[in-house]
Amino acid sequence: MIEKLKQYGLLLLLLTFVIVVYSAGTSGTLYYDDYRPLSQLQAIQDWLSAAVYITSETSGPLGRPLSMLTFALQHQSWPLAPGHFLWFNIVLHAINGILVYALVVALLSHLHNQQNSTESSISQWQWTALFITALWLFSPIQISSSFIVIQRMTGLSAFFLLAGILLYVKGLRNTTQNLAKARWQQVTGLMLMTVLAVFSKENGILLPVLALVLERTLFSDTTDPDKKIRQWYLWSCVTAVAGYLLYVVMSTGGVYPYRDFTMLERLLTQPYILLSYLKLTFFPDLFSYNPFHDNMQVFQPDNLSWFASFAIFGVLALLAVAIKWRRRQPVLSFAILWFFAAHLLESTVIGLELYFEHRNYVAILGPCFAIGWYLRLLSQQYHQLVMLGSAAYLLLLVGITAFVVQLWGKPLHAAELWFEKQFGSERVTEHYALLNLEQGNTMQAYFALQAQVKACDQCIGSRLQYALVACAVADEGSMRENISRVQQLAERQHIIGSAPAVLASFKTQIQNKNCSLLGLPELVALNKLLLQHQTLDINPGKHFALLLNLHDLYDSLNDKAASLQYLQQAFATRPSLQLGEVIFNNLLDEHDSSKAEAFLQQLCLNKTFNVFLRIQKQQKCEDLTLRLEQKKLGQP
Repeated sequence: MIEKLKQYGLLLLLLTFVIVVYSAGTSGTLYYDDYRPLSQLQAIQDWLSAAVYITSETSGPLGRPLSMLTFALQHQSWPLAPGHFLWFNIVLHAINGILVYALVVALLSHLHNQQNSTESSISQWQWTALFITALWLFSPIQISSSFIVIQRMTGLSAFFLLAGILLYVKGLRNTTQNLAKARWQQVTGLMLMTVLAVFSKENGILLPVLALVLERTLFSDTTDPDKKIRQWYLWSCVTAVAGYLLYVVMSTGGVYPYRDFTMLERLLTQPYILLSYLKLTFFPDLFSYNPFHDNMQVFQPDNLSWFASFAIFGVLALLAVAIKWRRRQPVLSFAILWFFAAHLLESTVIGLELYFEHRNYVAILGPCFAIGWYLRLLSQQYHQLVMLGSAAYLLLLVGITAFVVQLWGKPLHAAELWFEKQFGSERVTEHYALLNLEQGNTMQAYFALQAQVKACDQCIGSRLQYALVACAVADEGSMRENISRVQQLAERQHIIGSAPAVLASFKTQIQNKNCSLLGLPELVALNKLLLQHQTLDINPGKHFALLLNLHDLYDSLNDKAASLQYLQQAFATRPSLQLGEVIFNNLLDEHDSSKAEAFLQQLCLNKTFNVFLRIQKQQKCEDLTLRLEQKKLGQP
């Protein structure tokens, strides 16, 4: 009992230390993926608007309502206190550390056959569990999961996934002692927790897949009355995931209209990326941990480099070893299969971006466990050497993580270093330029963008941002050159990055008289040119944003008819209640009550499965109907 209290005390100390180390990053900033999902927090006024926010997210097919609920609870911190969101993520990471520790203890207990162990050996593998937990908590590849605010979705989904796996493991170990309790634990872990994980982020569906990895490796020799039906359920889940991936392959035909790589190129590139993840997990590189990897090299079948070929061979070899040695080396097999299974959705055929560090949040637990396990075995012969070496390595890892966290907490300094490390990345350059502009360092932004357009000739977003800054510093030659290049690229370059947002900023700068070298009519023409090629089937998000730009531009030019036309096109693309109200008000302002009434009927008849949105729409329609009646009666 005293030994257990000691272990729990050390775990609490470890978690406190994690929070202290991570606290240095709470002065960080927001990144590109944060703004769209979080910007709607400002619309929360009451319980109904909060419910609409929670149930209306479009990041995934299921909306991730549990994650959105946690953001809604912090709506008062938006947008002035991003540190509050980061603190939540940090605490969540520490809580997940508790689940990791409990799961590792359960797995080690099973491997050591706890019922026949002495108190001394129990103490020894609990020290191993602390080491594995620390390794997982302090790996620098985990940092982005906490310090990119929106990646709370990853941490929350992992919370339910780890809790589900823990319940499942405890259920397996309780089958000989209390079968009813064991069944309750397994059903709760494999079903309820999967649902909760999925409603936090869709890759929570991998919970049964990871459970099957455990079932076929560390728990392959277990026998219980429910093993057949449980394995049937787990294999059914694996089949469903495989079926979905096959559907993606068949439905896309191997082409992603919104990406600059094909499915085959993605599959050839991912093995190298997966091995890079492992390298960065255990062999840190100080400046590689950042949010910007959009300039990742894509490997092509007709020009496959030797290291890409080696990576493909390496991944296949690891999988072959894991399958062949499943019984001879179950821990090694578990580590390999767990890592790759955790990447099954995000690192295979789905047309996501190629590289994100947060995809390893759950995945690296398998390799961390194997390292701790084999070091424990090695320590039986070389105890002092292993203990000193493990402690030194862990301290090195903590030091590197502390350094990287502090870097994330200094946004401008971090952006400067990342700009050099990820040179050619459109996102990091624009992020660095924006931070400099906010600090009044206009020329620094100018030179960074100048270098970027030389490195990436076809980056439309960067070229437009360079043109914007060039206009601000009265460099008409550079501005015209880059706008001309954008016009040349528009027809064949479908990846336009931040172009719609930059064009919106262009309008603001022109109206604020910070850019006098370009007129609004030229800006209209540029938006129309990009809109012509950003069709709904290629990039509906950019198409929608460009329509809103044109609505806003024509409104500034006092062309109300054209402004309303583009607003209606935007509404047809995404029929939101907010846009509908603006259109209705415009029609009323034009004293066209008949058109306003017809549009109101269309708006209010628009059906939705979201019950909260339906209630909100009903209330809004009642308000708009009253306003229409007042207008008809000549009341203001």
